[in-house]
Amino acid sequence: MGVVHLCSYGVNYCRLDYDVLIFGIVIQDFNENTAARAKMVKRVAKKPTMADLNEVRAVSGAMRTAEEEELQRRKDEIVKSLRRPKDTR
Repeated sequence: MGVVHLCSYGVNYCRLDYDVLIFGIVIQDFNENTAARAKMVKRVAKKPTMADLNEVRAVSGAMRTAEEEELQRRKDEIVKSLRRPKDTR
């Protein structure tokens, strides 16, 4: 996960996790060159850098962590409510 790849059309993609895929970007400082990539580099006006992509990865990771913590908190509340005696529910 998190590895940047180059597709046959010359654009980059990166899977952040099993649910999130970033596709269709042309990374300015990507080290692999093909004829398709050279064509895309000429066609695309804005080309993010690997540093830009790393910032996106960091923000995405922080958001996933916050979501996971919130989900765990909700699960804990449900379990706690189910463990209460029936007469106090």
